[in-house]
Amino acid sequence: MKELLKIAKDHADAAEIYVTKKKVTPLQFENSKLQKINLSSTLEVALRIIRNGRLGFSFGTSLEDPHTLLKQAMRSAEHGAHVDFQFPSDSSQEPLGNYDPEALSLSAEELAEELSHEIAWLNTQGVDAPIEAGIIVETEELTILNTSGVEVSHRASAVSQYCMLILEGSGVGPLVEDVRYTYRKLDRAELQKLCDLYRLSQKKCRVPTKKMKILLTPHSIGEVVMWRIESAVSGRSLFDHITPLENRVGEKICDEQITITESPRKRNLVGSRPFDDEGVTTQDLPLIEDGVFKNFVFDLNIGKKLKKQSTGNGYKTTFWGGDISTPVTAYLRQPVFKPGSLSASEMVKEVDEGVILDLANGAHSGNIPAGFFSVNVGFGLYVRDGVIQGRAGDAMVSGNIYDLLQNVHSVSRELNWRGLPYLLLNDVSVAGESS
Repeated sequence: MKELLKIAKDHADAAEIYVTKKKVTPLQFENSKLQKINLSSTLEVALRIIRNGRLGFSFGTSLEDPHTLLKQAMRSAEHGAHVDFQFPSDSSQEPLGNYDPEALSLSAEELAEELSHEIAWLNTQGVDAPIEAGIIVETEELTILNTSGVEVSHRASAVSQYCMLILEGSGVGPLVEDVRYTYRKLDRAELQKLCDLYRLSQKKCRVPTKKMKILLTPHSIGEVVMWRIESAVSGRSLFDHITPLENRVGEKICDEQITITESPRKRNLVGSRPFDDEGVTTQDLPLIEDGVFKNFVFDLNIGKKLKKQSTGNGYKTTFWGGDISTPVTAYLRQPVFKPGSLSASEMVKEVDEGVILDLANGAHSGNIPAGFFSVNVGFGLYVRDGVIQGRAGDAMVSGNIYDLLQNVHSVSRELNWRGLPYLLLNDVSVAGESS
């Protein structure tokens, strides 16, 4: 890395090297049987340079040929975007408690055996369903060097587990997932709830066309709500004038029960990071506080264009994911909700009529920056008089999150591994089956 930085410094005004090393052990079960184990170990490198006021970029999977990486970046800079930002001169690499050196201590065979035990337990519960399950163990070391003097590294680990009971003819069903920085067995109480939901889903209910309550689970809130908020608070959207939150800092934009904080420094969470993908120190930042919009987030480039400091939110990501080749943009890392007072089960009892939306199909549709959505109920449950009646039949849920967040019934006191709650909304438009 230092050799690449040295030769880049000789040919450019400024340079940054981004290197990530990953080890991944994924296991996948289909219909209760182990189908796939695909261990991998990768190294990826990205080089950004600023040359004659233009940004150049290259990437690869090796540091063995630094001259080729530099030549590619220099060619890119010939037609690159004009920029006037500078790479940071200091940063933080404070450990945030989300790395377990023993995360890969279990072999693939041991992991498969552990998950097989949970699948076998499910098969003893009288649930006659195909079972899909998986576990992915991943460790990553990210290192960033630049010509301004930054040299930082961060290691993180993640153990992702899931289990789904497939409903006949649907390909989906109730799901439990758990993502931690270290390994632990799936919670038997969660697996029992999975069985209970599967039994409740055997009856398919016709959903009427009307406005009713919608209970978003943490699974669906991430896609329906957070995709739109992430777009709206991005400095990129502000620069492009496509955010409905432009000129609304300090205004009340939703119910006072909603408080969301960008929390990349929260200890022990999988997504925590001491610095972003540009080496800028991350910070906890209020986004919405008691319903009031507080802050946009910025990367180096957009921050400079808008005469703002980077908030440490420059990441190689988009709505659809990201990799080493993805350009840096302003994006949230770890938005965390303030918990409410009701449990998820108590919230269900508050529903006179409505749908628990767990899997939303088509969440990418609609005008995301403006907050619109229109999704099919991939997996959901129909509720009447506070009691789950069965699986929600063919139905579509639509609206604008900024309208719906003005009419919040309650926020759950439980948060999932991402910091997302259950969210009960009033008077949401639902299009069900015709009579």
